[in-house]
Amino acid sequence: MVSKQQHEEHQQWDSDHEMWLVDIAMWQKEQQSSEEKLLAIQDAIRKQSETLQKHAQTIHAHQRYDHHHETLQTEAEAAISDKTHQEMALKHSTETQIHEHIKQQHKEAVILIDKLYKLLKK
Repeated sequence: MVSKQQHEEHQQWDSDHEMWLVDIAMWQKEQQSSEEKLLAIQDAIRKQSETLQKHAQTIHAHQRYDHHHETLQTEAEAAISDKTHQEMALKHSTETQIHEHIKQQHKEAVILIDKLYKLLKK
């Protein structure tokens, strides 16, 4: 025969199991949401890679143009050269701002992903 204490323990266990199942159902929903967010993060990382590649191509193009401009500067009149140089300085300033933005965004993303990775490896 089951004692009163044993019966109460069984009821407590059943209650615990019900609470645990509620927890698990909630965790499963959170897990699904986390997986969706990770896919979005992967997509953002791919887009960031494309942005970095385009940024590098822009820098290479500017390097080539700078060299060409310097060659022209020795051959052209000072007024025309000064105007071209000012335009290049403005473009360079804009590229500097873009570069710094990409740099900061990249740094923050890498740090967060590294923290998440370390947390999940525990």
